[in-house]
Amino acid sequence: MAFVSQLFQRLRLSRASVSRYSTLRAPKESGEMIPPIEARDASSGAVNAAASVSDYSIFKEDEKYSRKACLTALQGEKVPEALGHPLHEFCTVHGIRYHSGFGDELHGSSPIFARALNARRIMSGIIPDIKSPLEMPYCIWHPVTALEKTYRELVQRYPQMAYHVARACAVAGYTRLYGELDVLPDVHVAEEARECGNMAIYDAVVSQPVRYSIMNDYTRSVDVDSRQAANLNGDTCVCWMLNIKQKLPSEDDVADPLFGSLEYQETMFDLCEDHHFDERNSEAPSKSVSASRPELRLLHEPLPADLPTVQKDLLILMAAYHGNVDRYISPGNQPELSSTETRASRASWLFVNIYGSYQQLRTMKLATSPGVTVDVCVDGVALQEYDDPGEAGNDEPLKRVKYIEAVPGSNFTIRLQTIRAQLGGCEKDVLDWTIHLDGKYATDRIASVYSTSAYCSSIEVVDRKVGSAYVKECFTFAELNTDEGPLQGLKPIDFQQLGEIEVRCVFARRTGASRPLDGESFTPVSKGKALPEKVLKGRAISSQVSLGQPELLNYVPTVSSLNWPYGKKPFATYAFRYRSHRDLQIENIIPRSPSPVPLEDRDPEFLTLEEARELLRRNREKDAEQARTKEEKVRVKKEKRDRESFENDDDLAITGENQANKRTRLSTDSGIEIVDLTDL
Repeated sequence: MAFVSQLFQRLRLSRASVSRYSTLRAPKESGEMIPPIEARDASSGAVNAAASVSDYSIFKEDEKYSRKACLTALQGEKVPEALGHPLHEFCTVHGIRYHSGFGDELHGSSPIFARALNARRIMSGIIPDIKSPLEMPYCIWHPVTALEKTYRELVQRYPQMAYHVARACAVAGYTRLYGELDVLPDVHVAEEARECGNMAIYDAVVSQPVRYSIMNDYTRSVDVDSRQAANLNGDTCVCWMLNIKQKLPSEDDVADPLFGSLEYQETMFDLCEDHHFDERNSEAPSKSVSASRPELRLLHEPLPADLPTVQKDLLILMAAYHGNVDRYISPGNQPELSSTETRASRASWLFVNIYGSYQQLRTMKLATSPGVTVDVCVDGVALQEYDDPGEAGNDEPLKRVKYIEAVPGSNFTIRLQTIRAQLGGCEKDVLDWTIHLDGKYATDRIASVYSTSAYCSSIEVVDRKVGSAYVKECFTFAELNTDEGPLQGLKPIDFQQLGEIEVRCVFARRTGASRPLDGESFTPVSKGKALPEKVLKGRAISSQVSLGQPELLNYVPTVSSLNWPYGKKPFATYAFRYRSHRDLQIENIIPRSPSPVPLEDRDPEFLTLEEARELLRRNREKDAEQARTKEEKVRVKKEKRDRESFENDDDLAITGENQANKRTRLSTDSGIEIVDLTDL
């Protein structure tokens, strides 16, 4: 354990310690992020030639650190004599920003001091003469904001600072001035306005259909030309974060020039270029996570497109520790790992390799890779992916599920891509991609994780052994025939993954030489026979994965010998549920085709000649049908009236076609003759 403690102590060498001297370098001289300021006439009092880095004096970097000198600089009392030490420089910048008039003699000595002095003057209501893009301050709203008229005059004089002023409006709540600015909706402005409670500006940004990431708090730059659409990902160093300070270290803490101070905390954001140093530490938001904190829920649920106000570092560190690339990149994290993230990912690797806790910590530090993507392609083009609107959440946070449209008869490929940095560790470690089609194993691919090169592979065939020869068969979408017959021993549970292409990603290790391919290979589900519809359990599936005509291979395919020291559970699974266009509509994945508007309800002026003729024919048929119906009603009424008249007549006359036989007899009593008309 002593060895591990020493090792982790060495790993605490932070990015701030390693690259702290790099902060002495000014931004790019080319001005590619901020257009260069036009030279003004010498009579105006400004220099008519842009200054360069060479115009400033160069300080020595081997100066000894003095905590007392830093304290006097923080309090705005005296500029340290040994400005070559970075901590002296940071404290001087802090003093300039917090104390008006302090350090004016440093203007022109270094770009970092020029930016601090110009920012202080703006916040004090003075429009400075900015000679070069190197002197353009990024943060002009901390520790105080200027008056609204000052920002208005500033953007009129320096139009390239429009987004800086927009950010200041979000902090100060200058809604009217923000509306006057000709700026794109920037997510950093929105997040700043949300945290400062200025919801009018926040709503003005988020209500736009497309939002952009123009400002960059990591690099303190503004890039309008290469703007990118973006969501609210917590990439903004909002105003309250600038008030979180770290205490100056003692002389003993910074005595080691290689490993730096254990109390010297890195700062992911450094908007004011003072690394947040102050006389004492200030309270930061609690890093403990209670059951009511939203971070706890987001640790296991899919991340929303727009992150709420959360402790984003916790989400990033957990993703780095578990090697979850999708969740590491989703919050908009920078490609370069911070030292804390490096320690988190290294910790996973160290415990796996030192203590052998493979099953619990089964993933390597894939967080050092910017991304892993899997696509299903037809004719070299990735198929459009659809979300399931009826699925509230995914019970498997490491599984990504999308719907795609399958056209029967089309061949498809599965494209695997990853861009990664060298992970170190064992040279035999590989990334194993396993392909399953309709719930059956089909094939796999492996890629070394020790290499620094990008990996891209397109899987379009499955190899199989036929007798003593080897053939390949391409993947293709085919129709699935079903009937209403009995199950005949089939189990619906065996067909749960029918209509699904699944790619599982797991870390493995080579254990020996490759061997020739042998054994069973993938076979389609129905094998040309109709499948009982009962196995689908009501799902709309009319397609399946089939194989094309076999082609003879002129080589012997091989498989690698692997073991799984990190566990066999995938660290990521990509599932593509393929459906026909009609099936996607039935499952409400895509909207159904709207019913056409009847010709009778359409404006006659916009009907074509054929549609007008059809409408005329329908109207004639309708009129004829109405006439026939009317005649039928008249006939029925007439018959009814005649029948009622007949039934109400007292003198009935019954006639027939044949004359009735009549028998006549005489009554003996009354002499009345009785005629019997009954047929004999």
